[in-house]
Amino acid sequence: MKLCTVAVIFAFLLTAETTLSHEQEGRGVRGDRRLPGKGGKGGKGGKKSGKKDTEKLLVKHYLANLNSGQETTECSSGAFGNAYMVVTDHVLCYSVSFTSLVGSFTLAHLHGPALPLEDAGLVIDFMPDLAASYFSNCTEVDDDLEADLDNGLTYINIHSDLCPSGELRGQVLPTFKIDAMVTSEDAY
Repeated sequence: MKLCTVAVIFAFLLTAETTLSHEQEGRGVRGDRRLPGKGGKGGKGGKKSGKKDTEKLLVKHYLANLNSGQETTECSSGAFGNAYMVVTDHVLCYSVSFTSLVGSFTLAHLHGPALPLEDAGLVIDFMPDLAASYFSNCTEVDDDLEADLDNGLTYINIHSDLCPSGELRGQVLPTFKIDAMVTSEDAY
């Protein structure tokens, strides 16, 4: 994977930290809470009051290194990959890349809860473009899945036609958490 592509993906994810659920915020909602100044409590029906309302968000980061050595199946391959994930306000944004699959890419999932080398049920179907060797998107997560991510109890599985049970696997591990301040003006 070229350094330029890595830089673009990293920049996208850094930007996503403070703009994760702006589709919802455009309607004046962040999750199930109303933002002040946009028709929610504390605001005046969308009129600007001249002062900025701020909201403190916890931003959690996760990484996964993918390889065939973590697979519980009989598939052996020299393929490898990585994943970077961010959770803020119950929204998970992810970017996954891989290379050198022995078969053709068919599926990609997040599974859990499971320790390394244990199998678990499907949690998120990433539904990527099968012509690419990378994908990224955002999706909502519940408290249980967020707790599993925080405790290192999820893994990413990349499937191929020659390894239908999985060719690459990587345990998702928490790396760090930061508090981010977002103003209601930033959200629009």
